[in-house]
Amino acid sequence: MGNLRESINHFVDCVAGDKEPWPGGADAREALAVVPALLESAESEMPVAPG
Repeated sequence: MGNLRESINHFVDCVAGDKEPWPGGADAREALAVVPALLESAESEMPVAPG
């Protein structure tokens, strides 16, 4: 429960204190941008750069 508890506590602190969570929305967008490259790479069996 350690990491999950810390994540939940961070979320609650952000909501209660009207603070920006970390990682934020920009971090999530960057992480999700990798998914199409991963799928294309798996299909083509070649390296594909995200972007």
